[in-house]
Amino acid sequence: MKKLAKNYVNIREDKFCRKIIRLNHHADDYECMWNGIEDIYIHNTGEKLPPNFFFSLSSFGAFCYMKTPKSDIKRIVVLGDGRTKYMYRFLAPIVGFEYKHYEYKTFEQAIKKAKAEIGAGYPPVLGALDMYYLKYYPRLYHKEHIPFHYVLMVGYDDDAQCIYLYDCGREEIQTLTYEELRYA
Repeated sequence: MKKLAKNYVNIREDKFCRKIIRLNHHADDYECMWNGIEDIYIHNTGEKLPPNFFFSLSSFGAFCYMKTPKSDIKRIVVLGDGRTKYMYRFLAPIVGFEYKHYEYKTFEQAIKKAKAEIGAGYPPVLGALDMYYLKYYPRLYHKEHIPFHYVLMVGYDDDAQCIYLYDCGREEIQTLTYEELRYA
């Protein structure tokens, strides 16, 4: 992902434990794996995108049908490869962002890297998260496991032990405690 222009981003630091990157968020429900990337693209270019634009653009060329008896939703149809990191890799050169994928064995390593990205001015996309642990979705919180959700982390607060994030289904910045993030 291209680094956000320093003069276009407000990174606020308090006591070296709280950092927040300010950017406009366009809520576009049901496209979580692309919403944060669209936010950064819009922020960097000033362009407006139609709803589900990157999601639709990344979907061409493949089709996936999934059937499962373990959920209320028994069948899912997905256009595109369906595996997020492959969709990111496919679309990155087309729309001009740099894609880097990081995996860590421990939560401590992952949160340290995410905080470093915030400090460098790169809001990272975190996922895949289980929506069971996202309390700002009360219909799902501790009721339904949906383990493939993505959010855009825009900040953190070590004193409050939380991250700040944008989620595709919410207009405002949300908070998620480190403990909830660890489980998600």
